[in-house]
Amino acid sequence: MAGAQRWLKETGFDYDMLLDQERQIYKATGMGRTVSGVWNTGVLKYYTEQTLAQKRLPEDFSDLEDDKEQMGGNIVLDGAGRYSMIYVSQASTDRPSVEKLLDVIKNLDSPHLQSGSVHPLSSH
Repeated sequence: MAGAQRWLKETGFDYDMLLDQERQIYKATGMGRTVSGVWNTGVLKYYTEQTLAQKRLPEDFSDLEDDKEQMGGNIVLDGAGRYSMIYVSQASTDRPSVEKLLDVIKNLDSPHLQSGSVHPLSSH
């Protein structure tokens, strides 16, 4: 949970984050682990371009245990806990745009929290 809290602070993310520590949702939505999806020429090119453009990249939390081969994605839940959007990344740089995520959030049918806190998912 420390890594998620540090990420929230670093990015200024202003919405709740649910942690799937046992990776139940992670597995059910088809997210997985892959070396080629995380480290490929497209990803290396992206990081090189960002570095040359002097763009700020996320910090490596070297003091925390992390799975560098873990693929990710974005899941948006409504206030009742129903999936509003599931996006499974095909590469580490593959994410929906901020505009797309905000559009999904703005169009939720039920209220959602915006406290920017971290909530572990129950294993029940």
